[in-house]
Amino acid sequence: MHSDEPVLGFYEAYEASELGEFLDLALMDSTHFQIDSVEVRENEYESLNEFNYKFKVNIDGNYNFPNSPNLGYALAEDTARINEILAFQILENWFEIDKIKFTWSNNSIVFPDDEREYFTLHALKLDAEDQPRFSSKGVASAKDFIDSRDNQVSISVYMTEEGTQDWAQMTSENVGNFIAMVSRNKVLSAPHINSPITGGETIISGGFTNEEAKELTDLINCDTHKRRLGRAAFQKEMEECSKKK
Repeated sequence: MHSDEPVLGFYEAYEASELGEFLDLALMDSTHFQIDSVEVRENEYESLNEFNYKFKVNIDGNYNFPNSPNLGYALAEDTARINEILAFQILENWFEIDKIKFTWSNNSIVFPDDEREYFTLHALKLDAEDQPRFSSKGVASAKDFIDSRDNQVSISVYMTEEGTQDWAQMTSENVGNFIAMVSRNKVLSAPHINSPITGGETIISGGFTNEEAKELTDLINCDTHKRRLGRAAFQKEMEECSKKK
């Protein structure tokens, strides 16, 4: 992670139904794909067939793309190749979504008919500077806890005064949509926004272990502390702390 990159980013997420046409292009089989004489096109044609069996697309029982932030699923060893194929499709066929970032989930899932672990693909909307709409720059602190509602390890994120206002605006503008919470280029969760969140606290439920939740909480708190102090003062403080050990 770059030293200036926020530990936590909040992105508006595309729904599978919004990207149905794009995903159809990537899933196109040989009967619908015209190969020209350029060698790279032939190679990419082969990769599209590869995409069909490496990517488990998220469709409902009627073969429609759902209103879900989950575009599809793949094994860990296939995610890098799928990223390459999707990048090619954007360049070739979908210039309108250049402000998009494909990102995989932090946690895996297992399907009833398959014991292997799959990761979920999400598509994030970037702002004009290719950054998240909201980040840990607007966060005051965080703590991990056990949520009594489902007995799961979760993280409470507390916003600064300015962050509270920005987060309230973002959630107000996205009622009925999904917002993806991302750390270290992995989607922790992508909740549906039912109503504006105005109280300055947000809970992240990402299927964490106790160790994962504590590590992320420590990173968020360390990041916010560094931003309050400034890098030079923070580095000096860390050096002083190391001397005392």
